[in-house]
Amino acid sequence: MLDIDYFKDINDIYGHLAGDLVLRTLANIISANIRKGYDWVARYGGDEFIIFLKNADSKTANNIIKEIQFDFKYSNIRFDNYLIQTTISFGSYTHNGNLGNMDDILNMVDINLNMAKKSGRNMIISS
Repeated sequence: MLDIDYFKDINDIYGHLAGDLVLRTLANIISANIRKGYDWVARYGGDEFIIFLKNADSKTANNIIKEIQFDFKYSNIRFDNYLIQTTISFGSYTHNGNLGNMDDILNMVDINLNMAKKSGRNMIISS
């Protein structure tokens, strides 16, 4: 699960059309970095996305996450005469068969995402 850092500020400063552009940019970056026909992504909330990486070990997942994080951080999002730059925080969990249902898995990634936000943002917390 990922969350755009300071997304509310983007909407407040530049407007909701700029926020929509940031969301579309991130969605395109995620789509370009996940494994086609294998993984999937969904918008989970306002500025949160959830990515399911099928049969990915923690190393593979972290490599994909780092690519998404890097590409987004250094994307040049231009809206009107403004350059919008921000970062994303990730909460990651590699399922090893111990958690039985989706609610438990979502709870784990949410806990990790909150830790990433509280630890300074632009972070990846995995378990």
